[in-house]
Amino acid sequence: MPNISVMKNLDVNKLVDDLGGTLAVANMLNIKPPSVSEWKQNKKIPRESLIFLAPIAEKMGVSTRKKLLPNDWMRVWPELIEAA
Repeated sequence: MPNISVMKNLDVNKLVDDLGGTLAVANMLNIKPPSVSEWKQNKKIPRESLIFLAPIAEKMGVSTRKKLLPNDWMRVWPELIEAA
């Protein structure tokens, strides 16, 4: 599986902003803010980070796990298959 999210429909800037901004996302992941700024600049989020952020985004009503990982959500969160 690719290490970087390259989903064409993922608006990285909007997702980060909706989650509270660069600093908030960096704090959620325990990483430095420049890393999140780089994602925004490159329009790519590392897959592992997106997997961690997706349930948070879903809980906040920002997006759903299925929308954030449309091609493999069922492998990451098999419990969602029953709900589909």
